Amino acid sequence: MFENAMAMLGYTVKPLWESTNTEALIMAVINNLGISVLPYVLVKQYIKLGQVSELTVEKLRLDRQLCIIYHKNKFLSPVMRDFLMTCEKSIDHLHE
Repeated sequence: MFENAMAMLGYTVKPLWESTNTEALIMAVINNLGISVLPYVLVKQYIKLGQVSELTVEKLRLDRQLCIIYHKNKFLSPVMRDFLMTCEKSIDHLHE
């Protein structure tokens, strides 16, 4: 997604290292081993602490839409209802 978006802006990106572990990516950036593209919600505390810096690329938007799905006739246990409510509250906090 990021590489394609950058290509549309005329930039070439060649990753030297990739990981699915976001904490490892954040620690690599903190230890000056490179840069990373991560969701703001994962790095905002590190930005506020001054451990990493945020770079805005003009005209670059990397929005994603995520959905929680479940069977329409499935019984929702109290735990599942709590989980769904927690997700809704978390979404509200993301927009603050």
